[in-house]
Amino acid sequence: MTTSNKPSLYQQLKESPLQTDIGEFSFSSEQLGNGGNSTVFLFERNGKKYAIKFLTVNGDERKLKRFIDEYFTFAQCPSHENILPQYHFDKVKINDDFYYIIISKKFDCSLKKFKEIVLDNIEDKQEKIKNIELIFNLLCKGIHHLHHNSIIHRDLKPENIYINMKENKIEDLVIGDFGIAHFDPELYDRLSETRGGERLANYKFSAPEQSVPGGETTFASDIFAVGQIIQWLITGDTHEGSKRMRALPDHPFFDAIIDKCLASRQEDRFQSIDEINEEIRNLDGDRERFLREQSFEKRVWDAIYDLDKIIRQTCTTIRRIETLENPKLIEEFLTNFNGINTRENFWCMNQDGGDNYAENWNKKDELWIMGNFKDGFGVECKIDKIHVYRGNTPYKNFFIIQTAPIPKFEYLDINGNPIQRSEPEYYKDRAYFFEGKCIDPREADNGYYRDSTGVSIELTRENHYELERILIKYGFMVAPIETPINKIHPYTIASDFIKAVIENDGLTEKLVDSFEEKTRSGYGWAIKESL
Repeated sequence: MTTSNKPSLYQQLKESPLQTDIGEFSFSSEQLGNGGNSTVFLFERNGKKYAIKFLTVNGDERKLKRFIDEYFTFAQCPSHENILPQYHFDKVKINDDFYYIIISKKFDCSLKKFKEIVLDNIEDKQEKIKNIELIFNLLCKGIHHLHHNSIIHRDLKPENIYINMKENKIEDLVIGDFGIAHFDPELYDRLSETRGGERLANYKFSAPEQSVPGGETTFASDIFAVGQIIQWLITGDTHEGSKRMRALPDHPFFDAIIDKCLASRQEDRFQSIDEINEEIRNLDGDRERFLREQSFEKRVWDAIYDLDKIIRQTCTTIRRIETLENPKLIEEFLTNFNGINTRENFWCMNQDGGDNYAENWNKKDELWIMGNFKDGFGVECKIDKIHVYRGNTPYKNFFIIQTAPIPKFEYLDINGNPIQRSEPEYYKDRAYFFEGKCIDPREADNGYYRDSTGVSIELTRENHYELERILIKYGFMVAPIETPINKIHPYTIASDFIKAVIENDGLTEKLVDSFEEKTRSGYGWAIKESL
């Protein structure tokens, strides 16, 4: 081996190709890793890259046996896609010194490096969690293979896990470095034996029993290390002590898995990867339901705070009640509302009790259309005022649109001439618009319209749309979902309130107080659970 007067191994490797029993390898001037007993360098042969590990201690028979075991004992185990492929074991001469080497497949980086260059730079939280879940799943597959073949790794840590990437996405993940692994002596021929009290593995990631002299390592010891690795990926540090920093407060089911992996006592952990998989299967239904509920709750509260923002933005001096009458302010308010409305996060009720998800409001000349008539249907009206309420908490906010009376539709006959009509008996009117012409719906309700040439034409989304028109002073109330207008029973509490506001031509403290008293319990679970 080298002495203080000799050049380093790195310097010697640079001088000439590495001669092995399977041919010549060219040094690539890169050190891939360095442990207490070995160093890994990058080599090439025939355009392919290899990682070659050199045993760098001399005269230590025990460490040599362990190095031989790392290759030979593991060669007795079946291969697996999540276990590092080792191709060749050799004894090579470099100048006057002999080295034992193991030639393995070269991977892009270790998990430690992957965290630094990729994971820590992912800003999207969900994308980051997807990567961590993938790492967890691939690790578990590799460890399941080891345990199924009666092998305990005992030194799982980020430096011993290797990754291949494509465009910063994980393509392959393997577990390597089996220098201190435990192989069942009844199944595997090996040279080395672990001494009592010998320090095993990296204390930062290893299980508590591995730091106790004579402590027995089991499959649960590797499972503890998996928990530490995931904890480290998420929080940047491993767990110590009794009170663990929750790694994934927004993903309690995954976090519960990590929590059990990191139990201090072996018997409190998962005893096998099969147990982890069974627990995940049991939690899957609960997890999916939780994620749906979490997504729904977020949608509710986003709508609540978004509405509060646009109220404050347009009604800059509002204290509790404000009425918008200026057409520019009405347009500003509804344009801002359209920007936050997904047609699934707000509810709309009219004064007769009809209700559904709120549509957007689109200006057309001096009128407004609720809904997108280009999709085939809309409700047309003239907006006179918007009565805005901002409560002492954002989830009480709402607004009521008050319409003004407007004339009925003017139908045209097939020749384009106006049709004389009696006054509609209902508060709203209805018309079809076929190729820009307003026609009586009774002429086209069956899906066809006969034009002036006598040809029957099928009505499609491309050639017609339908409008309803609100003819009288009328009211529509809009509020986030999970609030009283879509949760309170009977619905007449809300519809009667809208009628009272429209008849009064505005909100009053008395009307609002009465409505709040009647609807105190009329909130959905997504709001109640947060109160």
